[in-house]
Amino acid sequence: RGYFRTGQMEQIKKRITSDAHEIMPACEFFYYLLCRPKELRLIKIQDINFDNWTIKIRWDVGKNTSVNKVNRFVVIPNALKEIIGVKK
Repeated sequence: RGYFRTGQMEQIKKRITSDAHEIMPACEFFYYLLCRPKELRLIKIQDINFDNWTIKIRWDVGKNTSVNKVNRFVVIPNALKEIIGVKK
């Protein structure tokens, strides 16, 4: 248990891009947005705000937000903007 080391990350990235390239965008979203699989799967179009570059994780979807019924907002980082094709 623990974080992946840099060498391990490179091996994982190489393996995914060569053998299962179609799941790479999902992996990048998980990594950059720190979303859980269920949260990412249940994001709706209206939850994405390109004006302030945030994604709303609704309280009924998020693991830690369902207790106090408060939505969580995740900022889309510049690295992810480049991946999805947005120029800075």
